[in-house]
Amino acid sequence: MDTIFLSEVKVQTKLGVPDWERMVEQTIILDIEIGYDLSLACKSDDVHDTIDYGLVVNRVRETLKENSFKLVEALAEHVCQ
Repeated sequence: MDTIFLSEVKVQTKLGVPDWERMVEQTIILDIEIGYDLSLACKSDDVHDTIDYGLVVNRVRETLKENSFKLVEALAEHVCQ
């Protein structure tokens, strides 16, 4: 298993325990690690055999913008899924 690192990904989301904290979007910065078998991509040297980093970042941004979270732990679990 290989690991892909996406560092300092800036996203907007609503986060906080009190209701008032979740009324305004906040910028948070994520470091994301993805476990993935990259052996085929390494052999083929073909972009179609790997993960589209831009697609991953855009999906994370979309899903966090659509949801709000009280806990950082809940946000992290949501991103992992």
